[in-house]
Amino acid sequence: MGGANLFVSSAGDREPLLQIGRRNIEAVGSALRRLGLPIVGEDVGGTYGRSVEFCIVDGRLRIRTSSGIVRQF
Repeated sequence: MGGANLFVSSAGDREPLLQIGRRNIEAVGSALRRLGLPIVGEDVGGTYGRSVEFCIVDGRLRIRTSSGIVRQF
């Protein structure tokens, strides 16, 4: 899921068509609620991209930002 606001128009981030990140956050949250899956944390928003790696063997999650910051859960 992408949740960053990477596109800003001259109207700022108020332009609904450019709020792709916000719409992605809402859509994924809605889908997870429908499936009964709780959201226990999030790393969304801002103006930078992220990559997510999930290890199915041990359940570790790693988030790497476009600036090189790594978070592990």
